Amino acid sequence: MKLGINELIESIGKAVSEAQQNIELHSLYRFFNYFEEEAEDGERDEGGQVLSPKTAKMAVPKSDDITGTVVTEIPLLSLVPHNQVSLQQVSVKMKVCLYTDDTDEIMADMNVPARNVSASPDAAGEVCSGATTQMHEVELVYNVSEKSEGLSRVVENITKTI
Repeated sequence: MKLGINELIESIGKAVSEAQQNIELHSLYRFFNYFEEEAEDGERDEGGQVLSPKTAKMAVPKSDDITGTVVTEIPLLSLVPHNQVSLQQVSVKMKVCLYTDDTDEIMADMNVPARNVSASPDAAGEVCSGATTQMHEVELVYNVSEKSEGLSRVVENITKTI
């Protein structure tokens, strides 16, 4: 496979970005499993149904008398960890034949066997099939941006209701 080096970097970058987005969407889906839509008589805003935390009734010690208990609805969200999985860094290493094409664009050929290659096209038009230029190991490192604080704040505020 032959690609311009810019196209190669961009393609891998897009794949990393899509992978991060899929991880984030999966995390949000799991997060929203701890909520339910309020009943028809519940509050509505212009955007539709309001979500309320799913709860479990639990007997907990009274704050003024530890020998007694009181039944309290505890949000399930506050009982489980919410460590969001995210990509921090993606590193891709590959051996390629780097050369310039007729327009002086740097090209990368990834289908070349790991051996010496030619810097000029052979009779078949193949640039990376001779015996004078070395293969290059290319490492691309992508750092993924920080995640949003919104999830942590929602969990913190719901936990305060206990």
